[in-house]
Amino acid sequence: MHRVGKRWLGWLLLGLVLGPCGCSHEDADRLARVGRKVAAKLEGVGGGAQEKLADGWQAVALDARVAARLRWDKALGGTRIEVRASGGVVELRGSVGNENQRRRAIDVAETTSGVERVTDALEVTAPEP
Repeated sequence: MHRVGKRWLGWLLLGLVLGPCGCSHEDADRLARVGRKVAAKLEGVGGGAQEKLADGWQAVALDARVAARLRWDKALGGTRIEVRASGGVVELRGSVGNENQRRRAIDVAETTSGVERVTDALEVTAPEP
């Protein structure tokens, strides 16, 4: 939880407790300390889970962005391309009809925001008559 989030949570808890009961200044300070301790404990329980979750969502979002761009590209009509992302590395698998489509798929993936490197595992197959 960010510092701003901790402060906000502390003030929220303080307001909820102090509003209806009319506590003294000492009580307010004590409750604010308790709120900060609770926020610190909540942050410790996560154990970096927020960062791991954020990394996972970024990979999913990257997969989705690249796949959507490939699907909507008119030059890639009729291709079957599977996209897998790990970090900023995107792997393209599947089949394309010719070398021009292969180059286009790689170019589309490389120019997608968040992609650092593209691994090409595409197969060029002759188009069906």
